[in-house]
Amino acid sequence: MLYLKELITKETPIISLKNDSSSTEKEKSEILGTNYASYSLSRKKDYLKMMYKINNDWYYFKEENDSSYYLMEELMGSFLANKIESQAVTYSIASRKEKKNPKQFGLASKNFKKPEFDYYFCDFYREIYYLQNGLYDYENIKNIENLKIICKTEEETERLIEQVLKMLALDLFMLQKDRNGANIQFQINKKNDQISLAPLYDFSKCAPKIEKDGIYLKNYIIRITEKTLHKLIKQYPVFQSYLSILLEIGFLSVWEEICETYSFCRSGIAYEQIKKYYETKEESQRKELSLYLKRETKSQQIEKQGQLMIK
Repeated sequence: MLYLKELITKETPIISLKNDSSSTEKEKSEILGTNYASYSLSRKKDYLKMMYKINNDWYYFKEENDSSYYLMEELMGSFLANKIESQAVTYSIASRKEKKNPKQFGLASKNFKKPEFDYYFCDFYREIYYLQNGLYDYENIKNIENLKIICKTEEETERLIEQVLKMLALDLFMLQKDRNGANIQFQINKKNDQISLAPLYDFSKCAPKIEKDGIYLKNYIIRITEKTLHKLIKQYPVFQSYLSILLEIGFLSVWEEICETYSFCRSGIAYEQIKKYYETKEESQRKELSLYLKRETKSQQIEKQGQLMIK
């Protein structure tokens, strides 16, 4: 079942994508950006084919081509990011018609890049880190603290770290498995050189639940495992705070908000199956992640009691 196609109603706003013959591959490449470590030239050509220009605005299109929930996860990630005041791309429901192929439906994200910023993929941080610290350890909690090496002030560092912690909390709640180098960008203000995290995108590769062998989520800054999760909760209370907010909000209320926003059909099989998917995922996440939070809270309390006894 193509879920998005089944959800669309007559009231759903849809933008139509058409190739602009005046758009060149060079122009598209400049908008897309360069990150040679994260995708091959063949992949890049595939990405360029999904770029469309409408009234001088660029859009990136993700078509629906199988029966998985990956487009729903894109919408969910975008909406949840807003709940914790984390910047993320926004999506429009879109369609395109390619020659002899039938009309395809999908999501189109408007280009988030602004002229007042320069944009760099996460390799930018990794390369500077390597020059100063040597080999990169994906499970070293200091990877977050060391974000200071690309910042100019303590205030700027604190802001960037908070933005990254929001991303990590969101990815953990969503169970985002592939936050690779092509899925994290920094933006640098051309006037004052201040750096911040660019809007988040690509939530499509999310797991439905935490597997029996535990948490293992790829991230180009720090891999989220049971080991790193323990340290994140212990060292950064704000991370725990954002994760708790997301757990309280859950998926189901946001799914209803998504349906309302896009005027999706709420009386068909597609709606019910997606609702059931998020109901199960919400229940699992609240159960599993709450156990981690309680365990770490108890551990911290015992540690504090031990310190008081020593004093």
